[in-house]
Amino acid sequence: MYSSKDENLKFRLFFAITHAVVAGLFLSVVVTAQATQLERSGPTIRIIKPASQAMEIKGSQSAANLECTDSVITTTDSTIYMPIILNNYKLSLLYFDDFSDPNSGWYSGDASGCTVGYVNEQYQIIVWDPDDDLVITPDLNLPNDYRIEVDAYQASTNEGSYGLMFGIQWGVDTYEGYQIVVYPTTQDYLLEKRNMDGSWTPLIAWTNSPSINQGIETNHLRVDRVGNDIYVYINGTLVTMFTDSSFTSAGRDAGIRAYSYKDYPVYVRFDNFSVYRIP
Repeated sequence: MYSSKDENLKFRLFFAITHAVVAGLFLSVVVTAQATQLERSGPTIRIIKPASQAMEIKGSQSAANLECTDSVITTTDSTIYMPIILNNYKLSLLYFDDFSDPNSGWYSGDASGCTVGYVNEQYQIIVWDPDDDLVITPDLNLPNDYRIEVDAYQASTNEGSYGLMFGIQWGVDTYEGYQIVVYPTTQDYLLEKRNMDGSWTPLIAWTNSPSINQGIETNHLRVDRVGNDIYVYINGTLVTMFTDSSFTSAGRDAGIRAYSYKDYPVYVRFDNFSVYRIP
């Protein structure tokens, strides 16, 4: 014979199971919604000039004919995770790749002057020629406010630089967007934007920061785009904040970049590429 205490326990157990089922259905809807928000078109490959020069679209190329010089590669696959909470924002993790899966969708292969692909659960860009660069994006569809993070380091001792591009919008034979680049040799960083007409506007000129690790040490790069404000963090330190009302619409792209200079080749490796929604 059951006591009232037993009946109460049964009721609470039934309520907990029902709650878990409802929560599971809700979370599956959240994941589906996030996947829809990051829905992307097919792979796109574009060729551009390096940021140290006046950038210019040189036309679309197939992967087989891709030249490393001044190039951008966009790929298609992503991994969707449940919402999480980090730091001062209630963030939703929309995209994450730790490159442990060589089939996660980023471009792999050789092109004239460069090689890209998965190495030791990281993503590597090799720029074989002097004064050259390569940009690769996973062809994202960013929300209005977002955070982008990546770990990056030089796997070679020749001088180079690397960083993040974000807020990219593709036009007809042109594009616009921001980039943050770090130069580990001198511990300098640069923030600038490219306008749709092809002109470049420096926002923060090359600036020294002791937060940048030198040599082959890893640097954690983070950009928060909140309204008109751009917050740049390097290794957890806020190094600059800039207000710019350009490129604030949703649906833009972001990716990673590597540069070579007089000494070459330059090997740069990336890990833990993440994109969050900032509500």
